[in-house]
Amino acid sequence: MKGTRWRRVPWVSLSCLCLCLLPHVVPGMTTTSVKTGSESGRVTSLPPATSQASTSATPSTAMHTRSTAAPAPVPVQPEKGASLLPYGAGAGDLEFVRRTVDFTSPLFRPATGFPLGSSLRDSLYFTDNGQIIFPESDYQMFSYPNPLPTGFTGWDPVALVAPFWDDADFSTGQGTIFYQEYETLYGERRLPVLQAESWIRKITNNGGFKARWTLKVTWVNAHAYPAQWTLGSNTYQAILSTDGSRSYALFLYQSGGMQWDVAQRSGNLVLMGFSSGDGYFENSPLMSQPVWEKYRPDRFLNSSSGLRGLQFYRLHREERPNYRLECLQWLKSQPQWPSWGWNQVSCPCSWQQGRWDLRFQPVSIGLLGLGSRQLCSFTSWRGGVCCSYGPWGEFREGWHVQRPWQFAPELEPQNWCCLWNDKPYLCALYQQRRPRVGCATYRPPRPGVWNNNPQDDFRMPNGSTVPPGSSEETLFHYGMTWQINGTGLLGKRNDQLPSNFTPVFYSQLQNSSWAEDVISSCNGDSSCIYDTLALRNASIGLHTRAVSKTYKQVNATLNQYPPSINGGRVVEAYKGQTTLIQYTSNAEDATFTLRDNCTDFKLFENGTLLWTPKSLEPFTLEILARSAKIGLASALQPRTVVCHCNAESQCLYNQTSRVGNSSLEMAGCKCDGGTFGRYCERSKDTCEEPCFPSVRCIPGKGCEACPPHLTGDGRHCAALGSSLLCRNQSCPVNYCYNQGRCYISQTLGCQPTCTCPPAFTDSLCFLAGNNFSPTVHLEPPLRVIQLLLSEEENASMAEVNASVAYILGTLDMRAFLRNSQVNRIDSPAPASGSPIQHWMVISEFQYRPWGPVIDFLNNQLLAAVVEAFLYQVPRRREESRNHVVFQPISGEDVWDVRALNVSTLKAYFKCNGYKGYDLVYSPQSGFTCVSPCSRGYCDHGGQCQHLPSGPRCSCVSFSIYTAWGEHCEHLSMKLDVFFGIFFGSLGGLLLLGVGVFVVLRFWHCSRTSFSYPLHSAEASP
Repeated sequence: MKGTRWRRVPWVSLSCLCLCLLPHVVPGMTTTSVKTGSESGRVTSLPPATSQASTSATPSTAMHTRSTAAPAPVPVQPEKGASLLPYGAGAGDLEFVRRTVDFTSPLFRPATGFPLGSSLRDSLYFTDNGQIIFPESDYQMFSYPNPLPTGFTGWDPVALVAPFWDDADFSTGQGTIFYQEYETLYGERRLPVLQAESWIRKITNNGGFKARWTLKVTWVNAHAYPAQWTLGSNTYQAILSTDGSRSYALFLYQSGGMQWDVAQRSGNLVLMGFSSGDGYFENSPLMSQPVWEKYRPDRFLNSSSGLRGLQFYRLHREERPNYRLECLQWLKSQPQWPSWGWNQVSCPCSWQQGRWDLRFQPVSIGLLGLGSRQLCSFTSWRGGVCCSYGPWGEFREGWHVQRPWQFAPELEPQNWCCLWNDKPYLCALYQQRRPRVGCATYRPPRPGVWNNNPQDDFRMPNGSTVPPGSSEETLFHYGMTWQINGTGLLGKRNDQLPSNFTPVFYSQLQNSSWAEDVISSCNGDSSCIYDTLALRNASIGLHTRAVSKTYKQVNATLNQYPPSINGGRVVEAYKGQTTLIQYTSNAEDATFTLRDNCTDFKLFENGTLLWTPKSLEPFTLEILARSAKIGLASALQPRTVVCHCNAESQCLYNQTSRVGNSSLEMAGCKCDGGTFGRYCERSKDTCEEPCFPSVRCIPGKGCEACPPHLTGDGRHCAALGSSLLCRNQSCPVNYCYNQGRCYISQTLGCQPTCTCPPAFTDSLCFLAGNNFSPTVHLEPPLRVIQLLLSEEENASMAEVNASVAYILGTLDMRAFLRNSQVNRIDSPAPASGSPIQHWMVISEFQYRPWGPVIDFLNNQLLAAVVEAFLYQVPRRREESRNHVVFQPISGEDVWDVRALNVSTLKAYFKCNGYKGYDLVYSPQSGFTCVSPCSRGYCDHGGQCQHLPSGPRCSCVSFSIYTAWGEHCEHLSMKLDVFFGIFFGSLGGLLLLGVGVFVVLRFWHCSRTSFSYPLHSAEASP
């Protein structure tokens, strides 16, 4: 026998041994054991037989025949439950409910946007079915009653946060929804927001989180569909909060308030977690738990907070600056109109003009891009202006600056509001606080001209004026008579001029007889002639002429303006249609060009602009007009608004969003005629919302009938029977063991029935032994591969990323997570001139313990990827992402970056909650939690039962032995057999003794009867 050593023992020795041990034999205890292995014999207590008895599988009898080996488990006292934030009318909430089967709330539009995944979402709404949805457009609002059967994957068709996604029903007048939106952009203190901030800071260990926008939604007494049939209701709360860069979700479940009956759920089970729609997601830890635990999230323990009924999710993939928030906070800090006086000086219209205007000085700011030059002008109390010029000296833009040393602080808000966010209305608000500075009113400085009117520059004390061009004598007389409070035109003098002082005038010098010979080199320049004749020095006169010539050139430059550009400042166009705009100039020799070439634009030299929008690639349109005669240029940067709506009548050119950091803006769309989508490109159809699981949807008609034994409209289905039959029945207290969930089963005649965790085999959740999938103890490293791809569609990085993600997401094993890198590889153009682009993509996949996922990722992934790019699956109709068709790849274009072997992965998965289970791997099943009972845990035919404390063996008797020990590894002789052998041996010995005695006696008697002495014979006569 297994593990047992035998040797021959003489019967006499055996009987003596039995006699020696006889005083120690007590009924009900084991006798001398024959120990398996090499250990010596020992005496051990054997548990009573009743402790090994199996529990009956029949509920009616099992209630009274529970094992006495271990006491009934005492229910664990739950940790403190998380309290819902105050809600209802008393808390200032608004109520929103529709007495229909499905409904959606109005849209919420956070001013800062809401970070979700890698995107900044503009709007969101909640539904009756326990979701908060971020739609692609304002017209794509559905309630989606049926949860996703596979859970969230990250590339789900709808971006949403799901505190409790399942089919709810408010149509019978039961239950309601409360909500409240909190905007705390400027540090306002609201008690619910402070509580949410406290939780977020504690869980994330980040004390710097300050909420700027928060939404609280509370579903109160929500009933499952159909409300008139189902029992129990749910009360729970979702809180979404963001500081503009980071965003989080808190799910709070009222303790004891989650009462839906899981036995009545017919479709896909509840789903909790979130999906950003762009590859970032998280499923609730409850999704891997038994079905009854999924429907009791109020009992779920959050390890980070120590509270039950709280789930926490980080919704942003990475932290990014929020320029909408920065702009809004700056706007709040500024008066609507500037309180300090703006300098009224305009910008010079060209760099050349500004360089000779001594009011302006060149500065180096370094924040406006290559080829940009700046001039600034300041006064001591009215602030100043700064002007930017392009490489041809063309004026580009001007802005006000309050102090000379505040260049960066003044430019940064402009970038926040006008350049780095996609909301043009913020730029308009910025320009209210900081009006633009142009050059239309610029006038160069004129010496002695005070009010731009040279006719009244020489005003006499009596009010009369001396006309310009008067003789020097007249002007001298004006200067000598003009004074205010005794101060003359040239100021006070310590030495008084004689009353008869008269200077030498130009006319007097010209009459000199020797003048002609001296002034011949002046070429008629009056200043040269005067200085030459007055000082009788020709070299001084020539120097004066050079200075005069320079002055005239400067004056000419100051009064020379670049060609103007006249035409539309806003250009609107509809996709695919050509729009013509005519620009003109006041200069006849002006030629028009574009600063940067763009395939959608064509500008002729005469100023005719043609725009045929074909794509939404960001660009900045800047028109230049250059005069070859004067060498000056002007620039115009008009707003360009394109409409990509499905119909031109749907375009809203006054509601735009900026495309990238460019001048291109995209018009909004007003969907009509049953259309929806970002561009109203999709027609509403009853198949937009998925039908009930296994129910087919016919386009144009809707969902087919519900499955057999269910009733409903095909989108909402429920069991035919009514649970009202068992309404008066209830489960006994502690009916189910080990956190099993008790419910009243209508199919079993309203008898109590247990829904057990997957490990248990009996009807009361007491005996384990079933295999089950392990849970993820630590998130394992990702499986990573690298691909080299080529395409001829001139695709963008976003299009390549989305297309590769879609292809990898359609592999037979859905384990794709995301593309962590998508980079274009520069390579020489082929001889054929075909525009082939090459891409390097790093793709990541998730290891999961169940099914053949691990074997697929480690052994089949590369071949599957090659095959997927050979036969690319067409994109689904409802997806709006572009579908890039790549060239076929080979095994040399895809290779491993990281893969984990089975032994390494084993450390990341655990059989939580069940003692004694082993983690076993097979290629087809993955990792499985296996009970030792199924792997020969008990020896010598012992029956294995997996109890809550671990596996236990019920040993059985066979032949003349009884097995015992933890694994039934010991063998002991049966007591009745022992006594049988003992008394049999004793009887045998007695019989042997009697036989010996009789033989000896007979032999002695025979010898006495036939023996005659010799002396007797001799004495006879």
